[in-house]
Amino acid sequence: GKFLPGIKEILMISVTFAMTVFAWIFFRAENLNHAFIYIKGIFSASVLQIPTLTDYYGAILTGLFILILLTVEWTGRRNDFALENIHVKINRPIRWSLYALTVFVIFMYSSTEQTEFIYFQF
Repeated sequence: GKFLPGIKEILMISVTFAMTVFAWIFFRAENLNHAFIYIKGIFSASVLQIPTLTDYYGAILTGLFILILLTVEWTGRRNDFALENIHVKINRPIRWSLYALTVFVIFMYSSTEQTEFIYFQF
């Protein structure tokens, strides 16, 4: 019933996320050897180096989008869908403005280049 998770919940969410992402390595790798080489690279000493960031605008924008999506998912976590009861919480003009903004962002960042759907690669 709390709005923010406690330390235990944050730890459980983080462990579940880490295990899921780690398992994805094996699904994405060409073979087991490739997966283990990738894992070795993840846990190498270079992971402790501070990365050089060249695209500050892209990093800030990506972080902002992630924060927005996490906020929407967290506030709608008790529903079947995160946006299930948005019509109750937000009045119509603001809600439709958010819909229009979402469509605009999708078109703004969509690519005209054809890419293969990831599951067709397997």
